[in-house]
Order: sequence, then structure tokens, then C-alpha cells
Amino acid sequence: MKIYESLYIFSRYEQDIRYLMELLIDFGYNNKGQNDWNAKETSHYQTMYNTILMDTCSYLDEYNKNFLPNAENEFHDRIKTIKKIARPAFKKLSEWTDLRSYRNQMVAHNFRIDGNDFSFKKLGQYKAPRTYLDIVMLRKHLMMIHGIISAEFHNELKSINEFL
Repeated sequence: MKIYESLYIFSRYEQDIRYLMELLIDFGYNNKGQNDWNAKETSHYQTMYNTILMDTCSYLDEYNKNFLPNAENEFHDRIKTIKKIARPAFKKLSEWTDLRSYRNQMVAHNFRIDGNDFSFKKLGQYKAPRTYLDIVMLRKHLMMIHGIISAEFHNELKSINEFL
């Protein structure tokens, strides 16, 4: 069943983002200013930050492109209800209008815009999470959406492994 694929994808990314956020705290990045980090810490933080942004984009892709269209008809009303309830959290995430562009140009595709221009020239102009607190807010709103999905599909999540 396709619904189980979406539920697995949501759960996997939620778990990974949750653990990455815990690691940011475990390594003390929540208590330090960026100027207090050495090069190794900067690289470590940037790797976790980038992974959180990539996972968030993947989560949102599943939510927007596959969750309702691919789900079996019997789940459509439940999914529509979830999306209605989760709309305020989704709207807050959507305020980062350059999240996908940042992911594509700064993280996934070798610092190039459309394979040509060097993306670092645009670094401060992206409307995307930039600070630790931004990442905390991003996670908070994503987890609100995930909590609503988990509450609605509690029974299905318990038996997800049977369908994968």
C-alpha cells in the first residue's frame, strides 16, 4: 500500500532530523556563537545543518507531491484533514521561500546556480534557515506536521514493517 511508503518516509526523516538536532546540542553548537568554532567544528556543524535542510526538503516533497496523490482512496479524507490541521505549521515553513534553492545551489549541486554562476555570491540573500535558532524553528514546525500525521495514522505506523 502506497500510504505505508509515505508513512515510512515521514518517520525516517523525522527520526534523522530529531537525532541530528540532538547531536547539535550534544556537541554544544546551541551554546556557542559561530565565531567560537574552529574549522573542524564549523565543518561538522555545516554538515549536520545541510543534512537537516536536505532531509526537510525530502520530507516536504513527500508531503506535497506524494502523500495525497499516491495514497489509496480510502485514506484521502484523512490526509485532507491532516493537511487542513497542519496548514499553519506548513505555512510557517513556506516562509523560507528559498529553502529549495539553497538546498540545490549551496548543498546539492556544487555551489552553482543552474550549473553556471557561483552561488556564494548570493549567500546572504537566500530566504532559508541560517542560524541554529532558525533550524530549531524549522524542526518545530516540521514536527508539528509529523505529530499530526502520527496521531492520525497511529495504527498504520504500528504495522508499517509488514507492508514494506
